[in-house]
Amino acid sequence: MKLLADFDSAGDNLTATTVNFETPAHYAVKYGSHREVETLLQCLTSVFGDLLQLGETNPLNAMNLQGMTSLYIAATTTVRSGIDPVIPWRPSEDVCLVERNLKATLLIQHGARLFPRDKLIQSISTDSSRIILPLQVQHCLRSWLVEEVWDVADEEPEDEETAHAGTDRSLVEALTQLCVQWMSGVACVGKWASLLPIFICADYAHEIVPLLVGLPVQRWALPALLRQLEKFARYQLRHRLLLQLHDELREALQTVGMLV
Repeated sequence: MKLLADFDSAGDNLTATTVNFETPAHYAVKYGSHREVETLLQCLTSVFGDLLQLGETNPLNAMNLQGMTSLYIAATTTVRSGIDPVIPWRPSEDVCLVERNLKATLLIQHGARLFPRDKLIQSISTDSSRIILPLQVQHCLRSWLVEEVWDVADEEPEDEETAHAGTDRSLVEALTQLCVQWMSGVACVGKWASLLPIFICADYAHEIVPLLVGLPVQRWALPALLRQLEKFARYQLRHRLLLQLHDELREALQTVGMLV
């Protein structure tokens, strides 16, 4: 890759697209390791300078034919690497998530987004008193809100409260608080809706998440919901992808006037 970059001072090979509008970044995050992604980022930086400063022209944020950025693919694709010590032919889930997290961290540090800014804004309806989150956002939330592994071996707890929190039970409680806040702003009626808070408070928040993230939310409830989502993302494990999703959602909602 570096050799190709040396013969291509304009960086055309680094941003070339297939018939499906996939760039080398799309392929690197889907099929390569974080080392390949790091090499590609070094090549892109050598040609285009600091990618973080490029904003909307950052080549990492190009969409493929399915409307996916390289960060979205990295964040939602299971990397089949690593060995499960119990079942050798099955990849270890922990190893897969660590590899994914390393890729995501590298991309975010270079200005990558989960969703192109304009696309996320266009997917949010502004002519209603309630909002249904875009399907790709729902997909991310369904996966990340219930994850139990996030590699933070190199990071220190943000505060004393976080440092003394017990991992398993505290995460259940944090997810319960988020779901309670979410449910308080849901625009649904009926007997089944009245049962959801009961299940959430009975430690079934984990099972309720797939349903909850697809329900319409009242516009007035969005500020408190986003604050709770950010709190959950920073709590204990500090989920970098959830934080990125929170930031992009907040930016989009502010742009369309749904947040002050």
